[in-house]
Amino acid sequence: MGVFGVLSSVWRGLARSGGLAARDHHQRRADDPVMEEVALLHHRHDRARLLAGLDLAQGLVTMINKSAEQLFANEKAVFAFNGSWCINIYDSMNPDIKYKVALPPKVNLQRPMYIWGGTTSFVINAKSHLKEDAVRFVKWLSEEKQQRYLAKQTLNIPANRNCADVLSGHTAEFAAAMDNVVHPRLLPLEEYPLVTEAFDKGIQSILINEATPEEVARTVQEAKVREMEKAARFKAQKQKQEERKQQQEDKQK
Repeated sequence: MGVFGVLSSVWRGLARSGGLAARDHHQRRADDPVMEEVALLHHRHDRARLLAGLDLAQGLVTMINKSAEQLFANEKAVFAFNGSWCINIYDSMNPDIKYKVALPPKVNLQRPMYIWGGTTSFVINAKSHLKEDAVRFVKWLSEEKQQRYLAKQTLNIPANRNCADVLSGHTAEFAAAMDNVVHPRLLPLEEYPLVTEAFDKGIQSILINEATPEEVARTVQEAKVREMEKAARFKAQKQKQEERKQQQEDKQK
């Protein structure tokens, strides 16, 4: 059975509890009304349209990540939405598994394909009495010699781009797509987290027939209104605080 992996975080709403697994099926379901409604509801993200033609795995919404990974590693699923950390996991579960890493197909050929991704960072406490030692350690760890060693031994993408030449296999495939990764915090506009959460949970509710697209749309709209009103109140409070501060400074002059 041919299997392949794709980069993580493409469908956060569908894969929040784990990887999205889909069973291969001979009958296409492009005319399935549920699939059409999901695509229409979530079209602004483009990604739900990919549901057409897929028979979703049993327990998709409630499946934990480890179960989804096991399903893919045992070649019971065609797709797995995961990150580069999955390489060691799949290898430990099934050393003979054969798969490829790929970006999701473009929905709109006129637009570049970007997916949600990110990484972790070292944070140094500015008040620590070991701050200078910590900074020296992070600099040392980020140097090419150490990064090359870690990349080879752990099969992870190095933090230092100058070390990418040591990558091979699936790690290289993931690294090749890093230019297509973006995080919402880098964008000029970012949706309110609770609104995004309402979208994600709404998609899950549609998939398991807990709610209709219309009901989910109303829930998302209500969340949007609440967050906009909350943001407006916060902005007004902050402006008042700044005005009072300015008045105090003027009095002191």
